[in-house]
Amino acid sequence: MNSVLQEFGFSHVALFPPSFGEARTSQRRAGIGIRIQEEEGGLRVIRVFPESPAEAAGILIGDLIFNADGNPIRRVTDLAGEKGESSVIKVLRRDEEIEIEVTRGEYKSILPETLTWKNRTAIIEIPTFDVGYNAKRIDELMEEAMSAEMIVLDLRSNGGGRVVNLQHLMGWFLDRTEEPMGTFIGRSAVNRYKRNNEVETIDLIEVADATRAKVRAGRRDGKNFEGAIAVLQSGATGSASEMAAAALQHYRGAAIIGTQSAGAVLASMIIPLPDGSDYWVQFPVTDYVTIAGDRLEGSGIKPDIAAAPPTYDKDEGIERALEWLAIIKTVRNLDR
Repeated sequence: MNSVLQEFGFSHVALFPPSFGEARTSQRRAGIGIRIQEEEGGLRVIRVFPESPAEAAGILIGDLIFNADGNPIRRVTDLAGEKGESSVIKVLRRDEEIEIEVTRGEYKSILPETLTWKNRTAIIEIPTFDVGYNAKRIDELMEEAMSAEMIVLDLRSNGGGRVVNLQHLMGWFLDRTEEPMGTFIGRSAVNRYKRNNEVETIDLIEVADATRAKVRAGRRDGKNFEGAIAVLQSGATGSASEMAAAALQHYRGAAIIGTQSAGAVLASMIIPLPDGSDYWVQFPVTDYVTIAGDRLEGSGIKPDIAAAPPTYDKDEGIERALEWLAIIKTVRNLDR
């Protein structure tokens, strides 16, 4: 069913099994235990969850999964299966084809936010804006990072989530009053625009300009971070993460480093089906236009600096980010 829904080309449209509700609350899931981005030729592994079946089987970050049980792999649904089921998958690791057997099982899907340092540069990874987002931990990490000269914000494995969590993080970077991030556009806003302008067809950018309600950073006392920022993204960076990247690029001149983002920026709802089957359905309710007037759905954000996905022994994105920030630091020192 999800493969059929994906053929329509819209993001945030999916059907989930009865176990989804409990898994979303407990943050424990049954599966292989990886995060991926779709590429031509297969699925690139960008994250292996700790103590997961994938980790036990020896799947590594950077592996390209191209076959499972004799069938070509193109989408994440091609790897779907039940707990306890085994699959023989083929991966391309550098130039070598490797065959790995993995048995699906339960794993904990929460990944903590992290802060590491490279000299005076803080590297902050935000794995999700969804249920696992820890606002208290973010505040602790950002308090420490405020002493940094520069920040690398790693959103490569972040597929988005709750807008309120995005707003919380952006409260550390953007002025709530003066720097709105963009506009959500739903059916009521479109209908109101049609009535007020007596038109039948509309342009979403024009509707966004005419809509007063904007998505803004959360309320927070204290200064915003004022140093240089680089944002890491990948094909798995979607939704709220793309909103963050676009806003930081627009207001802070942040460099976007990595590969093109997912282009999946429709706000959605996830609810149980009303038929009593215990299945869940996700469906979009509003579109989104950035404050710069860009509709990201279906197009995503192109990186300013290209960088290959990380592997188990190399992170080109971090390397490119640190190189760019070093240049910015030199330029700013010359201007003083």
